[in-house]
Amino acid sequence: MFSLQFVLDYVQLRVEGESDDEPFLNCDVWPDVTFDGESYWEPDLGYRGCDG
Repeated sequence: MFSLQFVLDYVQLRVEGESDDEPFLNCDVWPDVTFDGESYWEPDLGYRGCDG
């Protein structure tokens, strides 16, 4: 995965490709995130990484 972008009401996952195009996946369902042994869901403080 190249980057993760939070866009209003969806998440966009970007991956590196072999061409000049950057393939991406739009996720309408927010993924659960596990970081450093802690699990986060969309409404949790810290989910977006800039508010906790």
